Amino acid sequence: MTRNIEFAYHWWEIFFNPFFWHRRAILNAVREFAKAVNGRALDYGCGLQPYRELFKNYTGYDLGQELSIVTGK
Repeated sequence: MTRNIEFAYHWWEIFFNPFFWHRRAILNAVREFAKAVNGRALDYGCGLQPYRELFKNYTGYDLGQELSIVTGK
């Protein structure tokens, strides 16, 4: 399991984080989807880009306090 992904928690966090199972399910689904992606991936509303390392050609776009666009790997 990759530790750089924001949602890749330690096992003991299931007792403290109410979103653990939901985020874990999303992470597992994105991991499976990433294997099938051959082109570019656009993560709109990426925040801290927790899925960046799962894709070969990743573009993250987030509109927070200021515009942030990050491409490549």
